[in-house]
Amino acid sequence: MIEIFNEALTIFGFGLCHQFPERSFDFAGVQWAVCARCSGIYVGLIAVLISLFVAYRKRQRHGFMAWPYWIFLAAGLAFMGWDGVSSYAGWRETTNFLRWITGIGMGASLAPLVYFLLVNNLAKESRDEPVMGGGARPWIAVVIGMVVAFFIVYPAGPLLGAAGAIIAALSIWVTFALLGLIVLGVLKPFYRTAESWRNLLVPGIIALILGLLLVASLSLFNAFIMTI
Repeated sequence: MIEIFNEALTIFGFGLCHQFPERSFDFAGVQWAVCARCSGIYVGLIAVLISLFVAYRKRQRHGFMAWPYWIFLAAGLAFMGWDGVSSYAGWRETTNFLRWITGIGMGASLAPLVYFLLVNNLAKESRDEPVMGGGARPWIAVVIGMVVAFFIVYPAGPLLGAAGAIIAALSIWVTFALLGLIVLGVLKPFYRTAESWRNLLVPGIIALILGLLLVASLSLFNAFIMTI
């Protein structure tokens, strides 16, 4: 059963990551679909995105990003870039711990931008105020989301076992589905029509299908490239 589960996760993440075992998490004999850094990006993005929606609740914002956000994004890119480039260049050794937290930092810094695109494209009513501006609440939400994401591996990884791999795989799927939802939000039938979560049922289902198809397409493309 574990072998079948591992094979399914390998196929799922095949087009997204190198999947080196030594750079990936493995709990209860189950290797995650993508490496520690990629897992951190997806899990961090989803955890922080949920935190932002909770923080803003019914006062969702569609104003363009406040200037402190761009510093946050640059820091996320720089931190992950430094760890990845310096380790690949052989200047220093890195660890799965560092891969995980730098991935979370990158995902967390992208989450507010994804939030803005979702609200701007889909929400019928939202406040024209900058996302990540106007107080500490959204930044506290970001920190909470990052801490929750971090705890999924440290220290909860061994306790979650295969469930951690499932959470990471679902985060990947939902991330690609959100990209599809953002695109759907540009189309006239869905553009700024969502008054509540119920209005997102149809586009949400379509986006989930699109996300799964995109992940599958990337895996097939990678498999094709390897045969050349």
